[in-house]
Amino acid sequence: MERPDELVEVQEGLESWAVVRAYRKVMRELTGTAGVLDLGAGPGGETTFVGVDNSVAMARRATARGRRMVVGDAAALPFADGAFTAVRADRVFQHLADPARALAEAVRVTEPYGRVVVADPDQSTLTIDAGGCPLATAVTDFRRAHVRNADFAGRAGAVFEAAGLTEVDVRRWRLVLTDPARAFGITTWGELMVSDGLFDRRQWRAWQAALAGGEFRYELDYVVTAGRRAA
Repeated sequence: MERPDELVEVQEGLESWAVVRAYRKVMRELTGTAGVLDLGAGPGGETTFVGVDNSVAMARRATARGRRMVVGDAAALPFADGAFTAVRADRVFQHLADPARALAEAVRVTEPYGRVVVADPDQSTLTIDAGGCPLATAVTDFRRAHVRNADFAGRAGAVFEAAGLTEVDVRRWRLVLTDPARAFGITTWGELMVSDGLFDRRQWRAWQAALAGGEFRYELDYVVTAGRRAA
């Protein structure tokens, strides 16, 4: 069951991080604020943008917060060609079944010379260290395997060019977390790995002990890729 209120809390937590604030500021500078479509908007707080999401529950929650929302599929957007001055998506494309199709739709609904701007974490850059625990490699692989398009951000520039976008610009920010309690639920991953047959109980206990040991680093790049639609 979807829990929009919980997702709002998670998003607001992320948006308090300096790295996230920095790349979101750049996204707004690239798109402007008028006539912008926010793809995969969820229940978020970017109320100056028109939002589209495939979840009715998320759309209702966003509308209740003052957001202009439409329920729709990123692979078949319910908008006319060139309907928006720009299209943006924040932490969405990594989860899509067909990012290239969604990008083609984003380009279609963007007006000539308008920008498409996509931000995602590049899971291929993820490194996890918990006091040198050798189990961190398996945990890193588990995380990457559970993001549908874990490496999309790293290859987004090439995907943008293949979609016919021009002036393609790729920028990176390095996120560093030293508190496992903030690291995207990593304290629960060991149990999930046991359920998936990737850890036994001894390994799970060893990993939990490593997380509690006080030496922890979780690092990955956040990537903003922008391109301009041709005439």
